[in-house]
Amino acid sequence: VGGGTLMGLSKLLLQAETIEHIEEYALEGDLSMIDLRIKDITAKLGGTSGGNLADDLTASNFGNVSDVATRSDMARGILNMVYETIAMVSVFAARYCGVRNIVLTGNLTRLALCKPKFDELNAMYTDVNFVIPERAQYATVIGSTLTENKK
Repeated sequence: VGGGTLMGLSKLLLQAETIEHIEEYALEGDLSMIDLRIKDITAKLGGTSGGNLADDLTASNFGNVSDVATRSDMARGILNMVYETIAMVSVFAARYCGVRNIVLTGNLTRLALCKPKFDELNAMYTDVNFVIPERAQYATVIGSTLTENKK
C-alpha cells in the first residue's frame, strides 16, 4: 500500500494523474463527507466513546460517503485511507518485532497532509513513534549510495 494505491484509486475516482493534483484536491477536502468516525457512531447511539477511543478515529474508510461529496473530499479520503493503512500495518509489525520507531520514507512523506496525520497517529499509538526523516523521499537512493560506498 502506498503511492501505487493512491495513484490508481485517484485515477479511477478523480481522473487525477499527478500527485500534485491529488494533493491540491485533498487539501480542500473534508473527511467527514467520506469516512465514518467513532463520533458518527456514538452520536447515533446518543452518547460518547467514553474516552476509550478518540472521537475522530476512523471507524471505516469510505464508510460515510455523502451524496454531495466533492472530488476534494474523495481525494482527502483516499489519502487518509492510504496513510492509515500504512500506519496500521506498521504498528502491527513493529509490535510483533518489538520495535518502537517506525521510519517513513518515499514520496508520500513530502505531501502536506502526511506529517499532521502521523503526528495525530503518534499521539494515538503511544507505544510506537512514527519518524519522517529529512529528505525521506530520497531514502532508497541515499541507502543504495551508502551501501555502494561500503564496497
